[in-house]
Amino acid sequence: MLKQYQRPLMCSLLTVGVALSAPAFAQDADGEFRLGVNAFEQGRFEEAENHFRNVLKSQPGHGQAVRYRDEAGYRFWVQVLARGGRLATVAKRILKMAEKGAIRERQDPDALREDLRGMWSDDFMTEIETIEKLIAKYGHYVVPEVVSILAERQEDDKRVRVIQLLARLGDEGTLAVVELLEADDVMLQQNAAAILGHTKDVRAIPPLKRLASKTSDPHVKETCFKSIKQINGPDYDTPEYYARVAEAFYQENPLFMVNRYREYVVWKWRDGKLTRRDVPKFRWNEEVAEEFNYDGLDVDPNNQVLWMNLLNTYAQEWTEIEETLRIAQQIQDRGGEVDSEEIEKMKELRQGLAKVKMLVSSRGADGILAALGKSLHDQRAPVSVFLIERLQDVNLDESFLETGGAVTYLPPSERDKDEAPVKKAEPKPEPKKSEPKPKPKPTKVEEDSPKPTKVEDDAPSLDGDDDDGAPSLDGDDDDGAPSLDGDDEAPKRRRRPRRVSQNPFGSVERAGELAWSMRVPTSSQPAARVAAAPKAPVRERVSRAGFRGAGQRQSERAGEALQKGSAKGEVLTGGAALSAALTYGDKRVRYAAAIALAHLNPSVDFSNSEKVMENLIDALGESGQRVVLVVERDRAIRNRVVGLLRELGYMTFGVESGRDGLVRAKSFPSQDLVLVSSELNPDGDGGEPIEIQFIDDLRADYRTKPVKVMVLTPEERAQNMQTLVDDGRALDVVTPEVDKATLSDKLNRAFGSAEDQRDEKARSDKIAERAALAIASLSQGHTKYDINSAADALAKNVRRDTGRPDAVRLACLKALAAIGAPAKGAALEVLLREFRDDTNSIEVRRMLPVAIGELIKAQDVSGDTFQVLKNALKDEDEQIWRNSGRALGKGKLSGEQAREVYSEQRIE
Repeated sequence: MLKQYQRPLMCSLLTVGVALSAPAFAQDADGEFRLGVNAFEQGRFEEAENHFRNVLKSQPGHGQAVRYRDEAGYRFWVQVLARGGRLATVAKRILKMAEKGAIRERQDPDALREDLRGMWSDDFMTEIETIEKLIAKYGHYVVPEVVSILAERQEDDKRVRVIQLLARLGDEGTLAVVELLEADDVMLQQNAAAILGHTKDVRAIPPLKRLASKTSDPHVKETCFKSIKQINGPDYDTPEYYARVAEAFYQENPLFMVNRYREYVVWKWRDGKLTRRDVPKFRWNEEVAEEFNYDGLDVDPNNQVLWMNLLNTYAQEWTEIEETLRIAQQIQDRGGEVDSEEIEKMKELRQGLAKVKMLVSSRGADGILAALGKSLHDQRAPVSVFLIERLQDVNLDESFLETGGAVTYLPPSERDKDEAPVKKAEPKPEPKKSEPKPKPKPTKVEEDSPKPTKVEDDAPSLDGDDDDGAPSLDGDDDDGAPSLDGDDEAPKRRRRPRRVSQNPFGSVERAGELAWSMRVPTSSQPAARVAAAPKAPVRERVSRAGFRGAGQRQSERAGEALQKGSAKGEVLTGGAALSAALTYGDKRVRYAAAIALAHLNPSVDFSNSEKVMENLIDALGESGQRVVLVVERDRAIRNRVVGLLRELGYMTFGVESGRDGLVRAKSFPSQDLVLVSSELNPDGDGGEPIEIQFIDDLRADYRTKPVKVMVLTPEERAQNMQTLVDDGRALDVVTPEVDKATLSDKLNRAFGSAEDQRDEKARSDKIAERAALAIASLSQGHTKYDINSAADALAKNVRRDTGRPDAVRLACLKALAAIGAPAKGAALEVLLREFRDDTNSIEVRRMLPVAIGELIKAQDVSGDTFQVLKNALKDEDEQIWRNSGRALGKGKLSGEQAREVYSEQRIE
């Protein structure tokens, strides 16, 4: 009888035990976390690490991790991550879990719909608080949930409240609301157009102009024109407007790159609803640029500027993915850790881009060459190389070499061109003592105009939001770019100057980009971005709603950026672009152009044709020249350091600003080392990052993660900057007065590891192989190129003692065979010596007699050459003795030599 109840009783006890143990376990994790925080604050770092490891062992949920993150606070996590080591690694894992929790929270449609109910409250304060909560917590994710209300014709009050919400959301929601203009519902179109007018966002103007031109509804048309007037941007025709906005995204103009989250979303109206697609941060600007280009081409399919931009955008997307995956593999090969989930996503993206090469090639030679001219002007070497390689896909006709010229790509506006040059201000006469100084006249302000906001500097914020007094939604006020004020405490209207020389870690630290969301409002901490409730009626508030923060000033700055144009000079098209690539500053472009033109093998002369063989010979001798970027605002210092580096044999580029340096480093992913100045932003103000932010931004991007960094700093700050070396952020500190010998020693130490040597050699070998194969595609007597001039370089690469891999040596043997007899003097002895060496691979030994045969073709065969080939007839490998016999047949054997061969090879 007892046994009958034993099993159910035990099961019940186990169930109770499990039920009781789960919260107890969570409680233990909470206790461990607090013990870890206390231990860290008391300097017991190893003990803190152990407590945090115990927290991870409990496998906390994402929500629990968010609670830990907010409970400890932003400053705590910055200090932990700055300390580095195993403790920082454990902290990163906790923050990574919290990050995923925050993303899930703001992307949770059920929670959003529940919070949305407060919008319909009859209580005015509840409505206002709900609006601010929705903006702070969900941002642009609220747009898809209110689309049906914007299309509703009966619920006027609800519709007005939603318009108020989205107008208050401002430029953060622009790209989502713009997609609503693609809907078929005229009510939805009209309301979306009205909302865009309140955003004061110049990015909305081209879609508004496009809708105004194609709609047949007079109300929609009128609303579009009214909103365009409200935004008050520059005036261009619709295709050019699309091209200028697309270019701004492509060039990562910070005034257009508005995103306040760690995740990046592309919005699209598809199948009657607003959809979103998450993309990697480094892809987002190209994805948006692509959308603007396609919409512009919908208006004008023959617009050359839009096609140039689209092809460059596709090329950039492909090269970024390829380079990111290459660098990730490089990190893994060196024993480093990469996010396997992110790598898989990038592989999926590459699969999705499988048709990019085909699409670019399908545009034809004219389109590719025009796009090449733009990429050369933009100084985007990987994009230029990609486009040059596509020319080989379309079998470029030599007639294109005589075409092309220079065009101005997106020139400055007529207004800017017509402006008279700014004259130096004349000194104002001192007012007489007897005369009072004139008082400034008050500026008339329209009733509905926003009040002017004092701006302490003219440098635009990187997030396109000039300090609107609200924290970023993810707690990272830089939107993926360095903070402008160097102060991550509670936001204030005015920026406070900060001297970084006293404490380099007092600034906002990216710290692996994991402590990004410390200031997201929680239930116990009201959102800082909740504004005081306006007292006007709802409808009046809608008319006054606009961009949160700088408002009209933001629109003016973005408009100014469009007016200035994207090009500082002329862009080459046609054959002129390809010819210019032969003399381009970046050797990768020169090599690619020379290889493409070698394969084309034109029969006509063209500009810079003599540079084809020069570049191919340089590529054959490529030994992996290191690429260095110097980021220094002082021109004299920058030029001196760049000059020293070039004297030491490094390919060196210099830029003036930190923002340009970041763009350059990510546009040229194969940069090996960056020398960044500690004086880019000595006061921590304006739009420039400080050195620690610059370095952390490099580390946060796969493309630049392996790039080595040294800090260029004045002697008096060298000790202060040494902390960056001690923390592992930088390799070394360099002063502007450094001499060549000292700089050389520092660089040799930086690139002295076995891994660095292997990476360098692999790159140079690939370049040399491609150059040799290009020469091999030519044939003596059927080319205008002086291929004989490459014989010495080819022969040198065949030598086993140079360390070239077999792929390079085989390509060089093919090229020597193509040159034939003119290469005999430079190469024959080398080839014979290598043929005698039976330690060479079988593939190389099979190819050697082929090349030897071409070198001695129709010539007397010398004694040494004859003996080597004759002996090879006895080789066990059939292909070797067959090729050797053919080589003998190509030369002129004497009767005695022929008799000797026949006697030894007589068939029994």
